[in-house]
Amino acid sequence: MLKVILFLLLFLIIYLEPIYFGAIKFSLLWKAIFFSVLFFLAFSGFRITKLNLYAYLYCFKHIVSVGALKSFGESFMEVFKTSTIPFVLHAAQSCYEKNPNKVRSFVSQTLSFLAFSFVLINVPFLLGITPELSKGIALTALGGEMHGYSGPFQNGHSASITVGASSIVLLFEIFKAKSKLKKYFAFIIFFLSLVVIYKTLVRTGFLMVFVGLIVFAYSLYGIKILLKYLPLVGLGFLFLVSAIISNEELMMRLFDGSVYENNHSHWFYTIGSGRLWMAWTNIVFWFDSGLQSWIFGTGIGPSKDNMEQVVGIRVFSHNGFIDALAHNGLIGLFLYVMILVQSYRTIKQNFYKCKLASSLAISIFISYLIFVFFQGGSRFYFDVIYVLVLLNINYMEKNT
Repeated sequence: MLKVILFLLLFLIIYLEPIYFGAIKFSLLWKAIFFSVLFFLAFSGFRITKLNLYAYLYCFKHIVSVGALKSFGESFMEVFKTSTIPFVLHAAQSCYEKNPNKVRSFVSQTLSFLAFSFVLINVPFLLGITPELSKGIALTALGGEMHGYSGPFQNGHSASITVGASSIVLLFEIFKAKSKLKKYFAFIIFFLSLVVIYKTLVRTGFLMVFVGLIVFAYSLYGIKILLKYLPLVGLGFLFLVSAIISNEELMMRLFDGSVYENNHSHWFYTIGSGRLWMAWTNIVFWFDSGLQSWIFGTGIGPSKDNMEQVVGIRVFSHNGFIDALAHNGLIGLFLYVMILVQSYRTIKQNFYKCKLASSLAISIFISYLIFVFFQGGSRFYFDVIYVLVLLNINYMEKNT
């Protein structure tokens, strides 16, 4: 009964996120309450890990750049968005020191609950029972006639990335399940997650899942399992190609259908929906801004203003490494890379504990790298899953 209540509460929270209550978006309102609770739990203890330290430093680095004062609101919002990882890590560590067994169980159960829930909340939207409050990827500008799926999430990218991460955790749940009933149920929800990702038309989610599943299988069984099931994978691939070819809108998304094709014919401007062009624009602006910007960064506001002038839309570069360099300089890039390095070290140091949990951890880590490289930014629900996976293997007892 408690899980049902929590599921309904999670559904309501995610569904209402795009709604404004006065001048405040509900997503900001509930997350402000959530982070206040995390802050209280976190600073009941002061011991933090190296990963936690680098995450904190990178979080607050957003308000220490050349252009931070010119766009303090945007810079502060980025502090808020990137605070998920350090605050969850710190809160968990503080609670773990007081009661390790309860925290270990809580992390494991919460990870499982969220993975199932992030997929199941899509059911009423897939069935057409509940209307979507947000629209997904718009293909009308490319000559299509539809929008991609977003379901209860604020946009298609959030849906695809969140459900993509959940699908990898669900694969872990399939192998972990001790009863056939739980195993079959996890498999059905896993298959449903692939349907959701397919309908979003978001390429990042496709790539995250495809690579993540291969890494999971290789980490768990080695190269032999990949060779053994190669014919089955081949048939699945042919089925996927057939489904893609028969979907004109999906073909537009997967093979660089881009609004920039209307104005530019060169591949440099159109590849990845303009991602390479956006990244290069940020690099050039950072380099031309002088020594102080090289070290501390141009700031988010000035960088996005320049992007609007050059590319025509006021966005990030869709690459986490380039954004870290442009917005926060060499210092910011160093801190960002160290977060990833320390994440990998956490997995490596605990790899011997449980092969299944280790396979999940390295798979989520690689998927996170793909997200960083092809999308960037901070996705709250993906950050939560990412941290829970790291905590799960870190707090797990040996040979569990």
